[in-house]
Amino acid sequence: MTLFRGGKPVGKSEFRYAVLPEPPGMANAYVAFCCHFRGGAYPLECMDLLVRYGFREFRDEISWQNVEPEPGRYVTPE
Repeated sequence: MTLFRGGKPVGKSEFRYAVLPEPPGMANAYVAFCCHFRGGAYPLECMDLLVRYGFREFRDEISWQNVEPEPGRYVTPE
């Protein structure tokens, strides 16, 4: 991975990884993907990228204000 600033390389990192076969019945079991879309706004271009890269499921955040709508009262949002 190379970081560019103003069109010039300013940093570089290398990462080792392995591509593993998909276990039967499990889509992308070894890689997790978390999004921060907020409020159910799932941009279609992001959904297309998730599918293109082999993700079948993703996790999105729940904002704390939805978990604790008033001090000391906790709920699980739908």
